Amino acid sequence: MSLGNTLRRIRMQAGLTQRELAKRLNISSNYLCLLERGKKKPTIRLLESMASELSVSVSQLVWESTEIPSTLLPHERRLYERLRKASIELFEIANELHHITNGANQAPESDQICK
Repeated sequence: MSLGNTLRRIRMQAGLTQRELAKRLNISSNYLCLLERGKKKPTIRLLESMASELSVSVSQLVWESTEIPSTLLPHERRLYERLRKASIELFEIANELHHITNGANQAPESDQICK
């Protein structure tokens, strides 16, 4: 499952329309549509805001969209899980650094029409 699909599923479970969530995130509904379709990638700050608005963790948004290949052997699955945990920690560190450097608050508007 892709990040966009995970975002859409969690948004819908929260009972929010694209327009409602986009307004809360201070982005256009068109941009949110593009994120959900996998046409755009969110910034760390936007991921954090999405997670907060949807009452989930950033890790949940990111890792629910990652599937473990079914062909892995047991020891490979354990390594994959260790990598997943380490990646989550690295992502959280990057997020903190992003806050420290006071990066941009919102994603750019898109002039494309999302269909």
